[in-house]
Amino acid sequence: MSVSLSALETRLQNRLGFTSLSTLQSSQIREALNASVGRALTDGVPGLNRTFVSCTLGEFTAAAVTMTSGNDYLESNSGENFVAAGVLPGDILILDGSRELLVHRIESTDTDRIYVGSRLEQTYTSVSLTIWRRSLSIPTSGKVLRVRDADTRRSLVYDPEGIEKVPFARGTAQVYTPTNNAEGSGERLIALTPCPSEVTDFVVTQAYEIDRLTSDGDLFEIPEGVIDAVLTRAVRAIRGWTSNDQIEQVVAESEVKDADDQLLDRDGGRGFFVK
Repeated sequence: MSVSLSALETRLQNRLGFTSLSTLQSSQIREALNASVGRALTDGVPGLNRTFVSCTLGEFTAAAVTMTSGNDYLESNSGENFVAAGVLPGDILILDGSRELLVHRIESTDTDRIYVGSRLEQTYTSVSLTIWRRSLSIPTSGKVLRVRDADTRRSLVYDPEGIEKVPFARGTAQVYTPTNNAEGSGERLIALTPCPSEVTDFVVTQAYEIDRLTSDGDLFEIPEGVIDAVLTRAVRAIRGWTSNDQIEQVVAESEVKDADDQLLDRDGGRGFFVK
């Protein structure tokens, strides 16, 4: 469902009991609505996320490569396209059967090169290269809420330092780390650690990506049932910014919890409430 920014502003104004708005209040209402959508996404409010399946690509054996001492990249002898092969930052490189490195980046203008982030002291000429591909591609930059192995149903644990702790480990993935392919396609990624030792499906739940709105006609693409959760967060933000009344702030916080409880209780045979 699409709801215009001006329509949400009117509904928020009614909740706040404002009959007319000063320039400052108009700016605060618009800021509060944008902030409250972001907070609802971060809070994992039901109805503002999507679930899909993505898979790792497993092992890839490249044609012979060469890496010259003093360079920070290795290069395919035959012009192999590593972008087309699905090689991404964080993937594991095994050079000449034993030298372990990580993919730092692949540039769209040099698809036959893999940059490793620092210069190497040794020259490798026409040697083997095995690549273990550990990353999942995800559609937007929205917050990753959950990652689960599709076969075992086991949930992975979020760890921003996953690759740092065990960079070359392979086996059953235990943790996930959201990252970006900044120098390449710009896509959002999830790096898995340990790197899965075979092609594996994962179920990913990700929050929507909603751009900041600035014009009256701009549209929020959110379900009607979620609007209450957004508006209660906006009221809480306004109260926090403008009021020193502790009772008003406590009531605003309680309304946020009630709106979330209503969303949790709307489906299924039994409901539950969080207080």
